[in-house]
Amino acid sequence: MSSIVHRMPLFTTVACDIDTLGWDCLLEGRVSLSLIQLQTFYLRKHSSYWKIKTWGSHLVQHLLNVTHKQWLYRNARIHLRKAEGLTSSEHEDIFSLSQGYDAGGSS
Repeated sequence: MSSIVHRMPLFTTVACDIDTLGWDCLLEGRVSLSLIQLQTFYLRKHSSYWKIKTWGSHLVQHLLNVTHKQWLYRNARIHLRKAEGLTSSEHEDIFSLSQGYDAGGSS
């Protein structure tokens, strides 16, 4: 993330901290202190009715929601049975095999 904020020095520390923590940690709700400080400054500057604890809890809730939706998608792709009792990935495997067979058989 630090590579995309090189022209915005205000965000450099936050970006480096997020890079250090890693994407997985961020999605698990581990937020750097520098991000909290930057957001606190922003909320005060704009006289927001939001408090930093409320903002932080909403941020973590949304981050965890992303992780949950990714899990639901993966679970559906792997375990959800479609026609003929096969999963989506099993259907795709059969389709790719049939494509390869058609390509090989027509030569």
